[in-house]
Parts: sequence; structure tokens; C-alpha cells
Amino acid sequence: MGRRAYSESKRLLPRIWVLRLLHLFQAELWQLNAQLTLPPEPGERFQFGVSPCPIDKRLVPNVFQQALDRGHDPSERLYLEPKIDGERYNLFLRVAHHVPSSEDWLFQPFAQYFEDSLPDVANSAQLVNRLLKRLGLRRMGTSATEFAIDQIPRLVRRREERSMQAMAEAPDPLHVMLLLCLYHERKWHYPEAAETWNLDATCCSICRNFAARDEFTWSNQARAFSSQIEQEFRSVVLKIRHNGHHSAPPQYPVKGMLEPGLRGEDQLGILRSRRCVLCDPGPFFDDADLCAGLGYAIPISHFIYGKPTKYSAGAIPSKDESRRALAQLMRDADIPLRRLFQYDRDESVLAALL
Repeated sequence: MGRRAYSESKRLLPRIWVLRLLHLFQAELWQLNAQLTLPPEPGERFQFGVSPCPIDKRLVPNVFQQALDRGHDPSERLYLEPKIDGERYNLFLRVAHHVPSSEDWLFQPFAQYFEDSLPDVANSAQLVNRLLKRLGLRRMGTSATEFAIDQIPRLVRRREERSMQAMAEAPDPLHVMLLLCLYHERKWHYPEAAETWNLDATCCSICRNFAARDEFTWSNQARAFSSQIEQEFRSVVLKIRHNGHHSAPPQYPVKGMLEPGLRGEDQLGILRSRRCVLCDPGPFFDDADLCAGLGYAIPISHFIYGKPTKYSAGAIPSKDESRRALAQLMRDADIPLRRLFQYDRDESVLAALL
């Protein structure tokens, strides 16, 4: 019974993908079948209803119907070419070529969260950093965040809550994946912290608001899936709530105490802090993050291999130098809310995912 339920959860993702396309073009299924299944015309841009020229309605294959009704994953099946006998094509790649913004709506990198067990926490951390790269944002490192919590805890809380709540109120697929992966990461490190429970509530909110988007409310057909969409994404939140702290741990590289190189958290992208401060990074973000982090803790190797930063005269910064670096980070973290939604939705991410 449990296996069947999770299988049904994963079938929801292709349905979300189809519903997005139906709403984007204000179309019916046969119209998607008649045009999005066709190969691109050389030298011509895709234009819905025009190029490539849709095939006759009577000859339309029902591939989008299968994705919507049965939850068939368009990235895992090969379909017969409408115009070339014997040739087959991948529907997801075909549609992504015509409509690059459709890629995010299949939630490909997030599909594993609908399995019986959660992936390891390093997977969530790496996905967080990949999503932040798409958004053009960075997050402060562990040591810099801890230094900020020690110095200006209220401002850190306001910065985090402001950005998280803004994403939860009007989420795109990237925002849903980002917040749920952040929650998994924090649950693994701090299962009972107040900050973890606050993020839990924000994740419940983002699930509700994502299911209330126009894509799932504009027609009777779309509304039939709205409650299921909220329910299935909230099931991921519940899974993290009850099992996130039991996920497999990351495998940190083994390094000697005096050996130079990146820390494990930097290599894997894992943030070991109960706060996450997002920044629109300036040109010296890495220097500011390092200098502020050294105000919290100085690795032994830094006494040997450390170098001055943009914000410090020597390799070991003074507290005042670390505070100046932190002040710059907090300016980077004062992100206009609209900036959280300004990213290239047509950017192809297939190379990173396939």
C-alpha cells in the first residue's frame, strides 16, 4: 500500500508539467499534442499555433493525455515521431527545446523526495546551491552566519524571515524546491530548534500557495488537481519533519589538521547553522564571507596558509575588520523582494540535470 502511494506521488509531477503548459498557452490538450510533439523548424522560433505548423487534429497523438491522466513521465519514454516513420523522440526534451521555461515544472531534481525514503542531506545541500545559482544568489557560510548570529541576531532573523516568506507567498517551482531542501538540511542539524519549526511552517505555506497558483485554478480540469498538489508536497514536508534528522550523513573528505584546502562544508555546500542568510553577492563576497567567518572561528591551517582579504590587513583579521566584512554581507543580504523572482526562466538547465 505504501509503495503504491509513493508511486502516485511521483505521477503528480508530469501532471503539474502538463497543467503549466495548458495554462501558459490557454490551450486544450489536443493543441499541445498537435504542435509541441513536432521537431523544431530550422531557423524558426517556436510560436504557439504557428511554428512549427500544427498537424491535423484527427492525426494528433495523445502523449500529453497520457502524462495528465496516467502520470507518464515525459523524460523517461520515447514516442514515435509524428512525421518520420520509425523514429522516436523524448517528449520532455522536445518540449524543452520549444519552451525552455517548462523544464522547471517537471521538478526533475526533486523527484527523489517523493520516494519511500529521503535522499542524504548532502544531496539537499547540493541542490540548494544549484538552485541558488539559478537565482543568482549566494548564502553566507557557516562561520560567517554564526558570527552574525553572535553579533546581530535580530537583523539575521529579519533577513532570513523576509526572504523565506516572500518566496513562500508567490512561489515558482525553484522556490518550492529550495525551501524544502533548506528545511531538510536544517532538520538534519537542528531537529528541535525553534528556527527549524519556523521553517517547517514556511514550507507548509509554500505548498499551499503553490497549489493556489493560476496554473491549478484557471479551469475545472486544473482545479481537479489543486488539492492533490498541496497534499503531495505537504507529504514531503511531513517526511522531512518525521525522518529528516535520520537521513544518511554526508561523507566529508578526510584531511589532516594542518592540511590546507577547502573545509568539508565548502566542498559539499552544507550549511551547519540554524539560520540561512541569502545574499545578492557583490564582487568581493567571498572575501567578506571569509573575513567575517574568521571573526567566529579560525582554523589551525589558516595560521599557516591564510592570506589577507579585501577587508583585513593581515591573514588573521581583527574583530573590527570582521565586523566591517559582516556589515558588507548584511548589505548584500538586504535583497529587494522582487530580486528573488528575477531569474532567467528560459535558461536551459538540462546539461546540469541529465
